[in-house]
Amino acid sequence: MPDSEELNRMMVEISAGWEYGDPRSKVPKRKDVEESWARLKVEMDEIKAEGGIVEIPGEIPDISERIPRSNIKRTYLLHEINGKVGAIYMIEKGPGFLRDWVLGKEGWIPTQQICDWRIGQRDYDEITRKEAKEAAKSLDLEKYIK
Repeated sequence: MPDSEELNRMMVEISAGWEYGDPRSKVPKRKDVEESWARLKVEMDEIKAEGGIVEIPGEIPDISERIPRSNIKRTYLLHEINGKVGAIYMIEKGPGFLRDWVLGKEGWIPTQQICDWRIGQRDYDEITRKEAKEAAKSLDLEKYIK
């Protein structure tokens, strides 16, 4: 089930005329997100057809932003369970944003799981990109770490 930030983002992208899967989109590529996108698009179209206005709650994300990759700092974290890879996380920090991701079978998925890591509860080990790639290799997911 998409979280409120993802739903907010979908509403903005649908309003801009984008289709699900648009390469500019920042919503995750998952089955539940695709289904929610389709339902949301139908609902928004119905509201507009009846002369209504679709109001987007919360902060409206800037869909025109193009941040050069060189301005993004990535920090990788590893959570081990009984000496094995339990989860690989990535923090992306750039001008005006901070995003947390967890690596899953379908790629990087937004998460709020590691917010405590920044305020001192160190349940995860900070690792290098190379170590992250090796850990991902053990899960057959190394293609997601560039």
